[in-house]
Amino acid sequence: MAKPIRWLFAKPAVTALASDPETSRRLEHTQPFVMWGRPFDGVPPAWDAVPVIAFRSFGAIKDALESGGTPPSVKGVMYDFERWQFTPVEEQRNPAPYVKRAAELVHAHGLLFLTAPAVNIVRVMAPAQSRDRMDDTYLRLRVAADAARFADVIDIQAQRYERDASLYAAFVHAAAKQARQANPKVMVLAGLSTEPIGQRVSAD
Repeated sequence: MAKPIRWLFAKPAVTALASDPETSRRLEHTQPFVMWGRPFDGVPPAWDAVPVIAFRSFGAIKDALESGGTPPSVKGVMYDFERWQFTPVEEQRNPAPYVKRAAELVHAHGLLFLTAPAVNIVRVMAPAQSRDRMDDTYLRLRVAADAARFADVIDIQAQRYERDASLYAAFVHAAAKQARQANPKVMVLAGLSTEPIGQRVSAD
């Protein structure tokens, strides 16, 4: 029997999905992960959603947990490290040690630990490599394996490739295989977006 599909939704997606009665019904008791925000409302109780709060650096995770800054309703913490100003450069260059430290800290607080390494992180990890095939570099550097090793859930941010279904599927399959080899118990999610890297797409 196939495992039930698990989802991770940002607040705008929750609002859109909950507004459609049939879609909302299909999500009942599916326990989707939902990104926490203020206010955390509009999530149908029947979904049995799992509130998750995202941070973009190890330091932000540490500060929030040690100061008691995470809301009591939150059940998981996501480490969303990318090539951007919110993730310190040293964490971009060598994320694996920070993933391990974050996992230990989050688990010590009795929370689920989720990781979401962006594909563009490889531009810092291996700056000499071609920007045209960041997917190959991501797989060669085993980013998914390092991100999954101590995580409960990994979100493979593959949405930049969704305009090419074959490339998207191949990349997700290879990254998921790496993740599960590193941690057979990890739950693997794959990113989708209506506007990946600024390009609007639809189900058509």
